Amino acid sequence: MWSINEFCEPLDHEFSGIEPLPEHLRGVRLDEDWGLKQHCGRRELKSVDFLIQTKTGYYFLEFTDIGRQIDAMLTKIDTIKESSDLPKSLKREITKKLRSDVSSEARDKYLQTCQIFSHAQKQLCDVPQLSTGCKFLIVYAPLNQHLSSSDIEIYRFLDYMKNSLTTAIPDDMFQKVEIITLNMFLKHFTVQPLA
Repeated sequence: MWSINEFCEPLDHEFSGIEPLPEHLRGVRLDEDWGLKQHCGRRELKSVDFLIQTKTGYYFLEFTDIGRQIDAMLTKIDTIKESSDLPKSLKREITKKLRSDVSSEARDKYLQTCQIFSHAQKQLCDVPQLSTGCKFLIVYAPLNQHLSSSDIEIYRFLDYMKNSLTTAIPDDMFQKVEIITLNMFLKHFTVQPLA
């Protein structure tokens, strides 16, 4: 029987133009063709990038360039709000849908990662009990000066997203969510080998 440690590799944030993470920071790769998701035959499911262990427990880790996604969404919302062709109620509906889409993608990755771990427990010998979830850590790339939205607008949406995820994921499957910068991750998280 395979060990979950066979899927450990150095963490890769995949942010272009940003220095790679130190080699000693390792986690269980979930996505990609060689990841745990593929091994479990659950390629169709969405997943976070890694499972990591810290002093405070396990985290599902997602690296994202969310600033760019939020900026594009906020730009669309501004365009919709400025449109005189649409009734106000339709503008509100479209705006709400755009806002929820960004949060929904993160929620789906979290919940479907729990499903992957449910299957992994049947196929690997040393999988932590995570089918009912753990902590969720979203690490985003440094905000770019070329974004049309202000940093304040993006931070406000990140706060909205954190609250939305907290209420959208069932309590029995969820401990907490943190949305932080890459620099905060490097300063405040000590990634440990999986136990």
